[in-house]
Amino acid sequence: MKLLTEEKLAALTAKAANWDSMVSHYLEANPEAKEITPDSLLEAFAANQDESEIQSKLDAAQTEVQTLTTAKTKLEGEKTELQTQVDNLLAGSGAKGASVKSESELGATEDDLAEFGKKNSGDTFSILTKAKEEGLI
Repeated sequence: MKLLTEEKLAALTAKAANWDSMVSHYLEANPEAKEITPDSLLEAFAANQDESEIQSKLDAAQTEVQTLTTAKTKLEGEKTELQTQVDNLLAGSGAKGASVKSESELGATEDDLAEFGKKNSGDTFSILTKAKEEGLI
């Protein structure tokens, strides 16, 4: 008859404790389980690992959704601001009334003071006003 050594007994006891720990965790997660085998535990661990990968992908997607929602809100604010500016520009453009002024007719030559004086030789006041306009007085 063979007897177990203390070392082998301790190793088997540790393995049994590990098995009991795994089974108790499995039963907590799956109370409806009827038969517990090493294969059923391996399948459960693999499924749990798949769930954690799915959860990490879900977390990443939720983070991206938050980022995009923040960007959308920012862009909507900018759109509102730009629309307000456009409305103000449109409202302001008609208020002043645009007018085009021409300094001289097309093809006309600008009179200098001497020519103006010859044309208006009897009107001293007009000649003095023209000289003032040109900055001579």
